[in-house]
Amino acid sequence: MRARLGTADLVSALLFRGPARSELERAIRGDVDLETTAAQLDEVEAALTDLGVPDELARLARRELGDLADVVASAGPPILRP
Repeated sequence: MRARLGTADLVSALLFRGPARSELERAIRGDVDLETTAAQLDEVEAALTDLGVPDELARLARRELGDLADVVASAGPPILRP
């Protein structure tokens, strides 16, 4: 099964508990295949920094998400299945 989270959902998953975090945890366990784009990873990193996350941690989060997810050229609308 594939999962696509919006940028706000990815940021929320990294910072808070909730449905988005549950979906990210499912991807980490290998229960779903997370899909994202390079542009979205850039957006996540920028959003984290805008929220006060230190640059180094925001870059690390971007890199880890990029390693976890299938990075595709373009993605459709977000798919979140709690």
